Amino acid sequence: MKMELANKQSKSILAKLLATENVTVEHGKYNTASFDVKNRVLRLPIWKEMSGNLYDLLVLHEVGHALFTPEEGMHDAKGVGRGFKSFLNVVEDARIERKIKVKYPGGRRSFIEGYSNLMERDFFGLKDVDISGLGLIDKINLHYKVGDHVDLTFSDEESVFLDRIDKANTWKEVVKICKDLYDYAKENESETDMSDHDWEEEMMEGDEESDDYFDDYEDSEDDFDNECEGEGSSGDSSEDGEEEKEGSESSSKDEPEGEERERREEDDVASGGDDEGEFEPESKTDNNFRNRELDLVSEKSKPYRYVELPNKVDLNKIIVSSKEIYEKYVKYYSAGYTSRYSDGVTGDELKNEATKLFQEFRSKNKKVVEYLAKEFELKKAAKEHARTATANSGILDSERLYTYKYNEHIFKKLNVVPDGKNHGLVMFVDWSGSMSRNMKGTIEQMMTLVMFCKRVNIPFEVYAFSDSYTRYDDEVKKNWYSDNHMIDERIMDHGTVTVNRFNLLNLFSSKMRAKELHEAYIYMTATAEYYTDRYRWDRSHDFNIPEEMHLGGTPLNSTLFVGFSVMREFQKKNQVDVINSIFLTDGDSHSSNGYWNTEGNTSNFDIREENVILRDSVSKKSIRLMPTGHNRTKDVTISLVKFYREVFDINIVNFFLIGSMRKWDMANYLDYQKKAEGVVLGADYEEINTALRQFRKDKYMIMPEMLGFNEQYLVQGGKALEVADQPLEVAEGATVAQMAKAFKKFSTGKLQNRKLLSRFIDMVAA
Repeated sequence: MKMELANKQSKSILAKLLATENVTVEHGKYNTASFDVKNRVLRLPIWKEMSGNLYDLLVLHEVGHALFTPEEGMHDAKGVGRGFKSFLNVVEDARIERKIKVKYPGGRRSFIEGYSNLMERDFFGLKDVDISGLGLIDKINLHYKVGDHVDLTFSDEESVFLDRIDKANTWKEVVKICKDLYDYAKENESETDMSDHDWEEEMMEGDEESDDYFDDYEDSEDDFDNECEGEGSSGDSSEDGEEEKEGSESSSKDEPEGEERERREEDDVASGGDDEGEFEPESKTDNNFRNRELDLVSEKSKPYRYVELPNKVDLNKIIVSSKEIYEKYVKYYSAGYTSRYSDGVTGDELKNEATKLFQEFRSKNKKVVEYLAKEFELKKAAKEHARTATANSGILDSERLYTYKYNEHIFKKLNVVPDGKNHGLVMFVDWSGSMSRNMKGTIEQMMTLVMFCKRVNIPFEVYAFSDSYTRYDDEVKKNWYSDNHMIDERIMDHGTVTVNRFNLLNLFSSKMRAKELHEAYIYMTATAEYYTDRYRWDRSHDFNIPEEMHLGGTPLNSTLFVGFSVMREFQKKNQVDVINSIFLTDGDSHSSNGYWNTEGNTSNFDIREENVILRDSVSKKSIRLMPTGHNRTKDVTISLVKFYREVFDINIVNFFLIGSMRKWDMANYLDYQKKAEGVVLGADYEEINTALRQFRKDKYMIMPEMLGFNEQYLVQGGKALEVADQPLEVAEGATVAQMAKAFKKFSTGKLQNRKLLSRFIDMVAA
């Protein structure tokens, strides 16, 4: 609980800090917070018993290194002395903490209270220590971190260093100050006992951890010793580092490990690095701090797993163009085709029948679409008018100038209309087997929406997501699609999400020519009739469709993973500001929780056993895939939808088709809704019955902020989804009021029968 509070308190400040540049944040089982200056990765341990201020202190500190410490900074510690790294660390900490406080003044309190907390935990190892016996570098360290908590005095000579540190602005200045400090300590200080405090023992125990800490400032993949090549280990020193480096490179190539170690020890003694007779100063308080940081790290928390969106996607392999799809229909309904159910019925005859059915549908919809287009333009104009502001132009109105003695408004007026945003539509339709009884209504809703978008000139793309579409290589006559077919495995980075085999079938597009669109309408009408015929005994039309267009599974999550690339491409090609996206589904997704491991194979993540963080390398945003009480697959779906809303300026809604709504179904949906709103208690008996009666009347129900979507529409499937208008019924001898009521009901029914279109108009007009 404490950790959660800390995360919440620090979330906003961390976001603001990291917004200044391209920085990646990772939590993991690290010993300490660190920043990889080369790869721009801020690594944070999984902390325990962490107050919000202490959490913010540690994050602010490392972000300070991210912003102000140069990549090659700690290399300046080479060739000076064993303890010189701690000198650099103390002075650089003072510099970057001062600069981060200036840049983000709100963080000052975090530094004060955070270091106060660490003092209470004796992080600097000051218990039973005589402060007066501390060396200058330790007093400087305490002065800048916890000066208010300890009684420190500085001589005039020592105060000069404080003044220099206070004014240090660059890394170069830090290095110069540290070298002067180091020389001062060697000349004026000696080994101190520190009364009753065994510093030497602590240093021996923590020496390795201390070295590891400094390595974090360098390239995380490069060891300190490897960087130095011929220099000794991190505890070595050298007065003449360059000469020693050259000698080591030439002499150590073929030396056995034991001989090389002996040679290095001899070199160390010769250079004074480990000579027992020579004092090597270092900051004991800083080293002690590093050793005690491990006490903050939680050993029992869930591990963190970082996975990346698949941004190296070849959309040409995933998206099946409308041209390719309808060429299959043309071939299928060619003159040579004959029905397998009715002898003598040719493909041309069936296409003619589908054409007649579409013409009837278009005729039924044309006037409604025109009416709704005018309503849409009126809504847009009203919204635009509401946003219009009047301002003085600064130009004198000559017709009002004579009134200047009693009228202040003598300037010409200017109406300022904020630029409206360009909207586009991307629709994804579930092409799974369970959709078969809903297919006729789905296709009718889809075509009505397309007709409207074409009428008002809104760019659109309509995709069916399917795992049953099969492509064949004409040369080798074999299926060349397999799992992860859309991603080149050879170039995939480890940690990237894998995507199972699926395709997006581009059924309709605003880029289609009028003739192409007309053909698409006809073949989609045939598809709708085919799925109707499957449940009709008389098989009145006997339609059939190409094998590739048969229904299959539900790769919803795969679609969502790849959809980020689809949205970006759509936004780029159509220059739209806002994407309106509709997902029409009737069930949960197939499982999709794989990622590429370091061996080039796939592993699975588990959002209940791990803290799984999904990252988008394009927007540099991330989201935790949260368990919400649903099944694991649906939990991933919910998180992905929320991620869309964070990454894009998007309205994203879900039309969820249901066969029947029973009382317990309604109870579950209302419970989900209440959980989404933060209400603990579920729906009561009366609430359930009222909602159920309303649903049976309207055939749909709106669930705001449901499952991550802006809205979820629960829609009665089957025939209730079909675009079938009721006739205008007016009783003989009806009054004017009765006729008006009947007409209103008739008009409302037309809109309700076109649920997708109705909701889309509301989204775009707003």
